[in-house]
Amino acid sequence: MKILKQTQSQLTLCSHSPLLAWMGWIFGFFVSPIALTLLIIRLGAVGMPTTLSCQRSPEQSVSCQLKKHHFPLSWTNTKIPANELQKARLDRDSGNGQGAYYHRVVLVTRSGEIPMNEDYSFGQEYQQKIVDRINNFLANPKQKSVSVRYIEGGEEPFLWFAAEPSLWFAFDIVWLTAGIVCLRQRRIEATFDRTLNSFTLAQTNAFGTKVFQHPISEITNIILTQGEPDYEDGTLYILYEVFIVMSSGDRLLLSRSWNISKKQKDIIQNLREYLNIQ
Repeated sequence: MKILKQTQSQLTLCSHSPLLAWMGWIFGFFVSPIALTLLIIRLGAVGMPTTLSCQRSPEQSVSCQLKKHHFPLSWTNTKIPANELQKARLDRDSGNGQGAYYHRVVLVTRSGEIPMNEDYSFGQEYQQKIVDRINNFLANPKQKSVSVRYIEGGEEPFLWFAAEPSLWFAFDIVWLTAGIVCLRQRRIEATFDRTLNSFTLAQTNAFGTKVFQHPISEITNIILTQGEPDYEDGTLYILYEVFIVMSSGDRLLLSRSWNISKKQKDIIQNLREYLNIQ
């Protein structure tokens, strides 16, 4: 926090340097789109899951619901009426002429066939396990329910950036969050005008500026809060926050930093004296 301007009638403070704010916003604008793009690519590479859930009633009738997730964020539900599902089978494509074949799981009903996924994909063993689970449920009247989750490409997605999906997704989300945090980084500027009895607080980040305006007479206190000490790699960090307290009880953030110097404490005291706050 520093003083930008001080006269007999006006005092202007800034809690963040424009250079640091712009650097943070540029970093955020650069990182966020990349992280979001990679996250979407990984979702597409892993494949969107399809879920089949079947229930067996006391009368031994079986009803099912097929939920297909579509890229990027939509889904469709298909209800299979009681006793419509006959079996599941593994469907194979015509091949590529070099002995390589792709497969998909197909549900056979009384009224026709329903593929669990429209596209053929590799992972024959993985898909065969799904077929076996469904058929074992249909053949076992004592089993009350079954739920299978089918992902295109099986358990081993073929693209390197889709390997270990949960780890990569977490990595993308961390970077996306870091970018958004940088974009939300605020540059706070406060102007106090005793002649006009006005107080203006502008909080600016990459998404815009939020402005608070009040009469100076509504300011009741300036407080400095200290967070819990935090040690990282042997270094002590303490979060300090300066708030302007209004007569309504609202607290408006004036400054936030991980350290506070004597100069900053002097600025706070200077502000108290300017506002005649004891």
